This record gives sequence, structure tokens and C-alpha cells, in this order.
Amino acid sequence: MSPIEIGEAINYILNNPKEAKKMGENGRKMVMEKYNWDIEKKKLIGLYQELSK
Repeated sequence: MSPIEIGEAINYILNNPKEAKKMGENGRKMVMEKYNWDIEKKKLIGLYQELSK
């Protein structure tokens, strides 16, 4: 990612508030449903159990 690409992405978000809101909502949904400690700890415990066999 170059500074120019980062600047373009920031400008896009600033110029498209509805899209920015949608992206934020989607990000929050993913954190709540997929990328959180309760889900990750199950994966980690499963991995430890497999490795300890």
C-alpha cells in the first residue's frame, strides 16, 4: 500500500459517507460474529488438543 493509495482510500471514504457507514457496520458485524476471542479460543483449544495427541 502506497501513500497515494492510502490517500485515495481516505478520500473515497470521506466522499462516500453512506458507503463508509456500510463498511463500518460490516466490519463490526465480522468482529462480533467471527473475529472475537470466544470464537478464536475454541479454535486455539482445538489446535492444542490435536497437537497434544
